Amino acid sequence: MLSAELHVAKEDCKISAAHFIVHADTRERLHGHNYRVAVSIRGAVDPASGYVLDFGTIKRAARSVCASLDERFLCPTANPHIACTLGTELTITVLHDGARFVMPVADAVLLPIANVSVEALARVVAERLVLHGDLAPYVGKAFQQLTVSVTETAGQEAKLTFDAAKLAEEAEEARALATGSTANPLADGSATAR
Repeated sequence: MLSAELHVAKEDCKISAAHFIVHADTRERLHGHNYRVAVSIRGAVDPASGYVLDFGTIKRAARSVCASLDERFLCPTANPHIACTLGTELTITVLHDGARFVMPVADAVLLPIANVSVEALARVVAERLVLHGDLAPYVGKAFQQLTVSVTETAGQEAKLTFDAAKLAEEAEEARALATGSTANPLADGSATAR
């Protein structure tokens, strides 16, 4: 059976977002990037259709996932060195230096990661892709492997490759945990995550 890898890296597959990296005793200044996202899938070529998957399906999913993160502050809620309080606004406090950032909730995306590195962002994008309505029906069927690359600036990128079905299973489990009231300390808007 013939297999193929499809690659999509369109100009509108981008995420313009703000972030900072925080470690135990250091913090980057708040800054932003114009991240570029590329998606590759690998699967068997269907003899009836002559392709693995229609490019339009991949582009729709990639554009939608990028749009969900675009023009936002990307907030890492699993970082032990910051506290996030969600109420009518999002307040982020850096524990070692007391720096506080306050913004409208709609201007941020809460991500269950330790830091918004290109590696972590690539995984977030990959998880969202395999759960996306356009791609989810084809995971493990039309395509078995997913590669997502996120370019931060020219010459700086992370490229992660996943078994698509396994990633979908892990992402679905994480989503189920996050929607539970005890698993997500920010779910009801009243708690603080550290």
